[in-house]
Amino acid sequence: MASSSVTTSQESKILILKSSEGVEFQMEESIVVQSGTIKNMVEDDCTVFPLSSIDTKILIKIMEYMKKHVEKTDSNEDEIKTFNKEFEEADVHKEHAWAHEGEEFDESVD
Repeated sequence: MASSSVTTSQESKILILKSSEGVEFQMEESIVVQSGTIKNMVEDDCTVFPLSSIDTKILIKIMEYMKKHVEKTDSNEDEIKTFNKEFEEADVHKEHAWAHEGEEFDESVD
């Protein structure tokens, strides 16, 4: 098990998200810090994040959400809206609001 962060060749810090079942996922810090909760923990030098109330299936969906939103640009705005609508329909965002903490989440997206 990883006890510290990993650094890629571009010097991007890799953090570990750990589901309630103990499954570990590596993600770049720039993606993970979209969550204000995790951002605060990163600022406290945490690199492994045990998420005891989030099962693996939900964590995977949250990670997909964060990856998609870190790529958000004006040119892919429609794609993001479609993704958000599908995410809403999966009901993941209501159960785990920290995934998009600090971001306006428009539930009226068509």
